[in-house]
Amino acid sequence: TMNVAKTMSSAFTLLTVGLAAGLPVGLAAGSALAQAPHLDLHLRPGEDRSEGSASFFMPLLTREGSLTFGEFRAYVEEEELFASAGFGHRLSLTDDIVAGGFVYFDYTQTDNNNDFSQTMVGVDVTNGMWELRGNYYKANTQQAKVGDVVFSAPRLDGNFVSREILQPREIALDGWDVEAAVRVGGIGDLDLRVAGGWYSFSESNAEDREGWRGRAELMSDDTWAFGLEVRDDDWYGTQTFAVLRLRLGGDPAAKGKARLLSRAVERRDGIVIADPSRTNPDRVGVQRYSFGLGGAAVGFGSVGQRIHFVAAGATNGAGTVDSPFNSVAAAATAAGTNELIHVREGTYTGNITLKDGQTLMGSAVALTVGNTVLVPAGNRPTLTATTGNVVTLGNDNTVTGFRIVAPAGTGDANRDQFAAIYGNNVRVGSITGNDLTGNTGTGGTSSVGVRLDNMAGVRGTRAQTRHFASNTTQIHFYASYDPGVG
Repeated sequence: TMNVAKTMSSAFTLLTVGLAAGLPVGLAAGSALAQAPHLDLHLRPGEDRSEGSASFFMPLLTREGSLTFGEFRAYVEEEELFASAGFGHRLSLTDDIVAGGFVYFDYTQTDNNNDFSQTMVGVDVTNGMWELRGNYYKANTQQAKVGDVVFSAPRLDGNFVSREILQPREIALDGWDVEAAVRVGGIGDLDLRVAGGWYSFSESNAEDREGWRGRAELMSDDTWAFGLEVRDDDWYGTQTFAVLRLRLGGDPAAKGKARLLSRAVERRDGIVIADPSRTNPDRVGVQRYSFGLGGAAVGFGSVGQRIHFVAAGATNGAGTVDSPFNSVAAAATAAGTNELIHVREGTYTGNITLKDGQTLMGSAVALTVGNTVLVPAGNRPTLTATTGNVVTLGNDNTVTGFRIVAPAGTGDANRDQFAAIYGNNVRVGSITGNDLTGNTGTGGTSSVGVRLDNMAGVRGTRAQTRHFASNTTQIHFYASYDPGVG
């Protein structure tokens, strides 16, 4: 109700101002209003949608062979109400041909309490037997917000997991229409007229609406008519409407030029507005995901935690999802504390040292955020080395989803000379879901899956070296030692 009242009030105010300005001009010119005001009623009941309009036509300035007029229209399409006010001028080009030009201001308030307006300019030319017309529609208000912001699904974006902050919106489309009409015969005193045309409305962030329409009507001069209209466009497909017209007032006896000068302006009523289901939302911001490394809060915010990507055989890049590193060592060097290194399937050289809080994730583990799988689980990447420890831990590291093969020992017998994963006086975060393998070397030496030395510096632990068997499936080690984990 508020929308309807505001729509009607705005257009009525515009028309009142226009008439108040136009009438003195006509009277000052010494002209009489030879044309009489009239009210045109149009109704188009359809199969799925119905439309209707009422327009009040007011002559402002009449001279021999010309007419300046004002018009107020109210238009209903389903439950949407539009109002418009406009001015036009028609004049005789020859004894038989009349041409005109018009400008209208249209207004509506949508169900989302958004105000939209547009300016329409048009021209027509006719001799009573045929008619050509064209109109252009330009939105004054292009778009407006609808409801609260929403978030896109998480996605990989460079070195981050990001989601977009999106504002749903409705958008008014700019467009044009053209139409040609011709009298093809008659039945008694009724003229049979057929018309056909094309219309096109578009805006870069909305679905285009383009299509054609055809109409056949039996008309009694301009006083009443009935017929059938068919339209087909991108939004609604093929639609069929009955067409009913009735004119109240005016001069029923008007003939010839007088009749052509005061005929109804044919145009598309209303404003073409795409609702949020037909528009791209406005991208108002981006949030990045934190995995909770180093005690950071888990979730999206303004600052996320970086992921450094590694792919075997790739041209060494910047470590982004689209330009990955080709070695784990390059990623470990580039990554800062509390950041994640994601390694795709392949075989890589190890001898890497992790910084505090880093996560080393192999592709055997799916990279997920909430219920969104960003990288599905695949085969394990393999880390190897010819000598030394393959992975050396810092504090609070996570290592998961790998096959890590420790090199064979050398020299004097030392049953655990090298390790697949090695830590010295560190807090261990999580070592889980890995295939860890040792090798036997010369002189009875060997290597192990996990070796942790000098743990006395870690609160609540014993002072001796900790050895864990190969093929470990899960180790959670923090300030305690569980001899049952192996």
